[in-house]
Amino acid sequence: MDASVTSSALCKQSQAIFMQEMLSNFAGNPFPSDHYNDIRSEAISTALKEEQNCENALVAREEQSNKINHLSDEIDIELVELARNLLTKKEMLTSNLHAIRSVLSTGNLTAEQLNAKKDRVKPLELKRIYVQQLLNDCERIKRGDGAY
Repeated sequence: MDASVTSSALCKQSQAIFMQEMLSNFAGNPFPSDHYNDIRSEAISTALKEEQNCENALVAREEQSNKINHLSDEIDIELVELARNLLTKKEMLTSNLHAIRSVLSTGNLTAEQLNAKKDRVKPLELKRIYVQQLLNDCERIKRGDGAY
């Protein structure tokens, strides 16, 4: 059941009980003659407290809804996507770091030794590219279509 419906029902019930008591007092009987006076007073008090609690809950719910709407308006979808992409890249880098550490530990290599090997590979790669270019040039010269 919706909170506003519950609050409305409690409000109507407490108003009905209050009106019955007022009519009893106006009829010339300032105190109800039945022995349920304390129970009725307690019921009225409880109903009024519950009504107030429901109203407070509705106000709090409305405030929370407004805060959520305000924060939702401030969220930039592009930034959220960027954050997701960055998180994915971070996870990938962390995975690569663990893989490199495991390779280093199994090969008894230090990070310095790995860097030295990497530095040697770069000049070798450049030399390989240069040799490939020379071979291509030689082939063109042999065919006679070179500009040499």
